[in-house]
Parts: sequence; structure tokens; C-alpha cells
Amino acid sequence: MINPSKKQMIAAYCVAAVLTILLILSKTVFSTDSAASKKRHSIQLQLIHEADISNIDIITIQHADSAIILTRTDNMWLIANQNDVNDKIPADTERLKSFFILLASKHTMAKAGKSTNQDNSYGLDAQNGTVMTLYKNGTPYQAMTFGALNFSQTERYFTTQELKSVYLVGSEFESFLSVSITNWADPYIVSSQLKNDVFEMGQVQSAALYDFKTNKSITLNSSNEEQKKSIQKLFDLRHGGFVQEAGALEQLQALSQTKALSVELEMGDKSKIILELFEHPAIENEYIVYTTFNSERTKKSFTYKTQISAWTYNKISEMMLNTK
Repeated sequence: MINPSKKQMIAAYCVAAVLTILLILSKTVFSTDSAASKKRHSIQLQLIHEADISNIDIITIQHADSAIILTRTDNMWLIANQNDVNDKIPADTERLKSFFILLASKHTMAKAGKSTNQDNSYGLDAQNGTVMTLYKNGTPYQAMTFGALNFSQTERYFTTQELKSVYLVGSEFESFLSVSITNWADPYIVSSQLKNDVFEMGQVQSAALYDFKTNKSITLNSSNEEQKKSIQKLFDLRHGGFVQEAGALEQLQALSQTKALSVELEMGDKSKIILELFEHPAIENEYIVYTTFNSERTKKSFTYKTQISAWTYNKISEMMLNTK
């Protein structure tokens, strides 16, 4: 067996040490150059000014053939599908507040390439991109297009009408890119937005319920602690979005006998919230709820329609009729 000499071993160690140092230096230089390059090709962008938030009255979000429209009318934020803009339900204003705060914040974005309507490699074309358009006093104010995720799946390609390039935006916008109604609607059957912010009705005083199936009725009062707890549970129940099945509402108008339950809430300022529950004429174990806010004090009234499950319907019936 041939053993390497001591000089050969020392020489080998020296070569290995030199190669290691060169490798470390090359990585450091590359990393520094890369960071400097990224910094040179980044921008800091604020998508809207805080002062303009109060003037934004329409938001459209479109992806391919699906779109939702959020509108502010009489201090109410409402949401509708593009295929039926007249069927509106209250929007989730807490979510909208978070959205506006995000838009008014400054974002550092790295440049990814040049913007072009002809190139869909970034997923910014009409079929693949998600387009958000904000309107200020009814006039288009800001249009933003979010494209595909990048290779690392941590950032998304992004551009606006004003930008000449494509940039990478972080994941902070991901939860706001949905065109699903359930992601943007006020989730409660009795809209917290309308009750607290729009009509400012105060606390509930009483609830009168009539069950059309059993012809039973009951009135609950907030002065009774147990009855007050039952009434408050009503405000925690959620709906399932817009009424499904075309023609269902027209059928209801012709079949008034499908009315199953009614609840009338008297609020602190003597205004009323009325719930009218109907069996869904086209879907078994589903119900349609007409919710009406009516205020004599403000001379305002608003009605919207949502759909609930049989489970939710039974909860309303039980909490009212089984309360002592």
C-alpha cells in the first residue's frame, strides 16, 4: 500500500482551504450583488391614499367569468353577483376595513418584468388574472391585476394601469382575491353592520315569534335574564349566502303557505327588525329568510334575502319556543 507523504497531505489541505475560502467569497459577492440588484429594481407602493377611502363607493373583483360588486349606498356596504346586481345583501364591513388598511399601507415590491397585455406568462391576462377595480364617487380610481404565483409560491405577479412593469407582491393580499360571496358578505342573518352602524338601533327590547306550522306564538322580553340570553343568540346565527335556484322567489310569492316562521324584534329606539322564514320551494331542508330593518326614527327601511339550513331554522325555533 502506498501512503501519501506528509508534504502531499499538507498540500492537499491547503488546496481544500483555498477552495473553501473562494467558495464562501463567491457566495457572499453573489448574495450582495443579488440583494443590491433586487433593491435597485424594487419600488415602494401605496395603492390608495387614506384620505380617499371615505370616497370609495364601488369595488369590483373579477376572475375569468365570475365577478362580485360591492357598493356603498346610504352608508351601507352591500354585495351582489355580477349576474344579478339588484339582489344585494350586507357586506362584511370589518373585512372591508382590513382591506382598506392594506391598500393604504406601503408595500415593497420587487420588479419581475415588463408589463404587456399580450403576454400571459405572468397570469395577468383576462382569463387567469384577478382584477380589482376601485371607484371613487362613481369614477374608476384604481385598477389592480393579480396574476399567477411565482416559482416559490410565496409571491404573486402584480401590476396596475399606471405601472409599466410587473412586480411581485407578498401573500398579504391572498385572502382578498376571492370572488366568493361568502368571503365578503356580512355572515349574520341579522346584519351587524345594519344594526350597529347604519340604523344604530340600540339594544333589543323584545322578540315576538309566531310559528306558522304549529300556530304557536311567544313574546320574549330582555327584562327577563333567561329570555334575554335566548334573544341574543339570534344575533350569532349565520346565513348561507344568496338564495339558490332561479325562480325560487317567484314561487314563494305564489305559495304564501310555505311561510314557516316570523320573528319581530323591537329595538331600543322603537325600530324593528323583522325576519320572515319560508320553506325553500326547490331545495329540501333549506329555508329562505327575508330580513327587514325598519326605523321610524331615521325613516329608513331595507330588506334583503338570504338562505339558511334546516339546522339554523330549528335553532331559531328552539331558542324562542323552549324559553321559559
